[in-house]
Amino acid sequence: MLSFIDISGHFFSNTDQEKYIVAGAVTIRKRMIAEITRTMHNLKRDILGNETLEIKSTSFLNRDTLNEPSKNKYKFIQNVFEQCINSSD
Repeated sequence: MLSFIDISGHFFSNTDQEKYIVAGAVTIRKRMIAEITRTMHNLKRDILGNETLEIKSTSFLNRDTLNEPSKNKYKFIQNVFEQCINSSD
């Protein structure tokens, strides 16, 4: 298995600007990496028109993207979440 963990924010910050900490983790069976990679490449190619595009949360999960369903970024994020929800492995 492979695990990916990301933590954003500062644990001891008392400012209003950094009062939240975001932690996310995902564990993937090693045998699923090729299928997940292929799925992500296909979604980037088919929806965003660029399978080599690096996906950054700051440019995809933001107010602009989520408030404008007509944008391809919205469709991409929606498809990624649907793939995750529908995954049975």
